[in-house]
Formats: sequence, structure tokens, C-alpha cells
Amino acid sequence: MTTYEFKSGLRHALMKLENSRSSGDGLHPNQIVDLQHPEERMAARLIDRLGASPPVNVEQICRGLAHLKFKRFPIEVDGLCLDLKLSGKRPTIWVSSTISYVRKRFTIAHEIGHIIIPWHRGTIVDDIDAPSSSEQSKYRALEAEANRFAAELLMPSAWVIGIAERAEHAAGLMHTIHEVADVSQPAAFLKTAKFGKPGYVGAEVRDGFVIRSVRTPETNSRRPIINTQIKHIQMPAAYDPEIIQGIESSYYWWKIRESVNAPSYQLDNWRTILDAILQEIPPEFRSKTRSSVNSIIGNAIGKAERGAPLDIIYKLGLEAVQNREGLSYWTQFTIKHDKFEDYILSRSRERASQL
Repeated sequence: MTTYEFKSGLRHALMKLENSRSSGDGLHPNQIVDLQHPEERMAARLIDRLGASPPVNVEQICRGLAHLKFKRFPIEVDGLCLDLKLSGKRPTIWVSSTISYVRKRFTIAHEIGHIIIPWHRGTIVDDIDAPSSSEQSKYRALEAEANRFAAELLMPSAWVIGIAERAEHAAGLMHTIHEVADVSQPAAFLKTAKFGKPGYVGAEVRDGFVIRSVRTPETNSRRPIINTQIKHIQMPAAYDPEIIQGIESSYYWWKIRESVNAPSYQLDNWRTILDAILQEIPPEFRSKTRSSVNSIIGNAIGKAERGAPLDIIYKLGLEAVQNREGLSYWTQFTIKHDKFEDYILSRSRERASQL
């Protein structure tokens, strides 16, 4: 075992021990989170050193590190960071005076990231929503690092995890992050997706169309396809969505059911049901469609042990075909057929009856 492997294993062991110690209200006040990116760890260390908690006073932090000024820019930029890491010079941060309050907070946190991250130097002009470009890959990498730093500074992961443990629903977690941390709804939406409890699917909807979709860790259900009309989304393995209304977007959160009550009416064998559906598509596409459909449902219900409760197996089958718009035309035709749920039910009954 190398020294690095030993230290890494020890670090994870210490994290598990520290995270197992919780206060009486179920929160982890000193929780350590194994953050993926070094800039996130820098933000977490800064929060820990300052003893700060949301809503983090980013303006005060920034003024302790640099000159902070606000102005109306002649072009659309969020902020400007001057004299980074220049010997004998204190950095100067300019932030647009025309952007919204929460965007100002994120921009200031973003600029703090440029100051703290050691390899960010010189002068950087920031537009935190600018599209990526291969010609600006180095610049975009710096901006992505500063964005991750800002997200961790404003919404510390240890704090979010503590809230998530007590939240009854992902929508409630998102609302709490948005309100308490003083961040935008999109930022709270993404943080919820990263640390929410398993079993939730989310969609950001604008003008009736999905513009972004997420799922919480360890969630099997597929996310809604981008550009799908929200009225066409059907998720029979989930409860009705909780919806958070925003100024520009709405945020839908579906909680996946643990089980779905399986109907008790009589059915043919699942092979007979599928054969009847396939008779409605051109012969040359039947074999490939049969294989695709059987693979999707077989893999899904195979996650349950033979003889498991029917309602659990049936839920797995329904969950497997949610948000499957990316499949071939005839496979989509098959899974949207009004008899397809009978096929899932029949296969589920067979699995539940096996020992």
C-alpha cells in the first residue's frame, strides 16, 4: 500500500467517524464532506475558518480580501477582478450594479473564488452564464472553478446535508436553500439535486418546456428529456409533482414511489400481450423492438428478487419506461401503447410468483 493510499483510506475513515457524530436535533454541525474539486474544498475551509453559516456575508468577506466596488458596466458582464496575485497590489473587485440581488451575491462569491484559488491570476472579466467555447477553454475552466467555489461558499455542502436529512421532500429542501442561503432558485435546484435524498426527479420548466432536468443520488428513474413539453410528461411510478413557482421558471419535483398497487384483473401471458402489440408495427422492425422492450423491462424488474412483493416489482417496470423519449420510433410506439402496462403487469406477476 502506498503512502497516498494509506492517507486516503485514513481520511475516509475519519470522515465517517466525524459524520457519525450528530447533535440532538439530527444535524451534523461539524460535518466533513468529501468534496470532489479542490476549489470546493477551499471554500469549505474558508467557511470553517470563519465560522460562517448561511446566509453567508460575502460582501464582508470580499472587503477583507480586496477593494469591492459597484458600477454600471457599458457591456453585459457580471463582474471584473483586477490585479489578482500581483505583488504589492490589493485586488480590486468591480460588480455590476444592475444585476439582481442574488446574482450580486453569487458574483461576489465567484470573485472571492478568483482571489482564493492560487492559480487564478491577473485580470478576469466574468459573465457567469456565458456559453462555453473551445477557443476560450482555459478561461471557461477558470470560470467553472470560480462558480463551484461560489456555490460551496454560499451553500456549504455540510449545511445542505444536514437540512436534507430532515427535509420531507426535495421541493422543501430546495425552498429552504433558496430562502435561507439567499441564492437563486436555479442554484438551489442544482444543490438539491446533488445532496437531496434518493428517489427524486426534478425539472426546470420555462414556457411549458423542460429546459433542465436532474435526479438526486441513487435514483434509478430517468430524467425528463430536455425540450419535452411538461404536459406530455407521465410518471406513473411517481407521486404528483411538488411545484415551486419562480419568476422565469417553475421547478417540478417528483418523488418516486416505493411501490405501485398492481391491478388484479385477469391477463394473458406477457409474451402473448407483446406479440399482439408488435402486430401493429411493420414486420421488419418487430424483432429489434421485441429485444429492446424485453431488455428494458427485464433489467428493471430483475432488480427485485424472485418472489418479491408484486407491487414493488410492478413499480420497477413502470419506472423503467418513464422519460424514454430518446428510444427508436417503434420502441416508443410500443411502450406508449395502451396495452403495454398489461405487459409490464404480466411480467411482474411472473417474477413475483417465482421462488
